[in-house]
Amino acid sequence: MDSIQAQQLNQALQNTHNSNLGGSLVCNTSTVEALTVYLPQQGSAVPVELLNSDGTAALANNMISNMESSNNFLPISVNQAMELANNGAVVIAGQTGDSHGHVDVVGSGGTQSTGRAAFINQNPKAIGNSSSALKGDWVSRGKMSYSFSSQPTYYHYTGFTPRPNAMVMQPIRIILPAVVNLSTIKPLVAGR
Repeated sequence: MDSIQAQQLNQALQNTHNSNLGGSLVCNTSTVEALTVYLPQQGSAVPVELLNSDGTAALANNMISNMESSNNFLPISVNQAMELANNGAVVIAGQTGDSHGHVDVVGSGGTQSTGRAAFINQNPKAIGNSSSALKGDWVSRGKMSYSFSSQPTYYHYTGFTPRPNAMVMQPIRIILPAVVNLSTIKPLVAGR
């Protein structure tokens, strides 16, 4: 079961995706938008590596360059990315490009179904902030295979640790004796 933090992260990713359905969401601003919602809930701020000096979202290629040169981000495998996201950690997927790159945030939930060979069994949930992903709702298109044409590099933000011990409560089961003799139970009477 995913942690409360992972559920909050997914809610931020889903809200960011669905509020921009059919539009042209820009990957760098949506990444910062989702983290601006999620990280303050955890007592943290958006990493400076994702921002320009004026506090606006940096371009995707600049974000990737900043993450690669920062001690606050470590490149990790896709399986590590999914495991960390399931615990509410912040993992950014990035891929540089000639004119512009692309970034997205990894969500919890493990691998998602896809027919794209590069992503089979390695397709994490994400904002789904590409023009292709925004043609459908987050449940069906909030995954890496809709945001990238090939596997991106995954960067774990080590400058943040999800708040511990906030797991989803599991129901408890109370087992009573099979037979209860109600005549032996004495009612409480006020004043006695």
